[in-house]
Amino acid sequence: MTALKVGIVLPGREAVVDEGPYPANLASIAALAEESGFDSIWAGESPLARSRMNPLLALAAASSATERVQLGTAVLMPLRAPVHLAHELACLDRISGGRVIAGIGSGFASPATEREFANYGLDFATRFGRMRETVEICQALWAARGEPVSYQGKHYRLQDAALLPLPHQPQGPPLWIAHSGPQMLRRAGRGFDGWMPTSTTPENYGAGWEQVTAAREEAGRPAEA
Repeated sequence: MTALKVGIVLPGREAVVDEGPYPANLASIAALAEESGFDSIWAGESPLARSRMNPLLALAAASSATERVQLGTAVLMPLRAPVHLAHELACLDRISGGRVIAGIGSGFASPATEREFANYGLDFATRFGRMRETVEICQALWAARGEPVSYQGKHYRLQDAALLPLPHQPQGPPLWIAHSGPQMLRRAGRGFDGWMPTSTTPENYGAGWEQVTAAREEAGRPAEA
């Protein structure tokens, strides 16, 4: 049986970020979390819809004050160019000594999130395809270990792109997907390293995990994948 691990999400609500000393003390908060025995530290993303710290910058600060805990995004949305995201995550993985987990999501359907995508110059309706292609490009760039990569997708193209520096982890940070729809649960089992449920009731978690596990088995992936 896998040992239970417990993580903590860094504060990320408006009053804490905007009005208090939290941002300046982020590194010491991360150090306290590690000292208190937590196994991981997580940061969410919302550049416009609500006031949150940039998750990759927050985790870089957390990395500077910790040595053991894993550092995860919960979650990144497909707002960045894939090459830019692959480079940011590779650099953070190097800085932290290979402690990064990249949690990816498409963004909840809400007016605020739609405006967020629009202000990035992105069509909200394309978010699922952009997320899929972003993941494929990140995986390809990390696995190539500095060799040129070309990619032709509906939303993104690469031509002889060689990414450096390399992430600390040989295949790059593990990629976890946050979703609850049947198609995305199948995708989680077939190609992702972890699943982040968007509903944590025991019934929904159990049903979703069964679908993820079935998809993993159908794909011939081992249980530890």
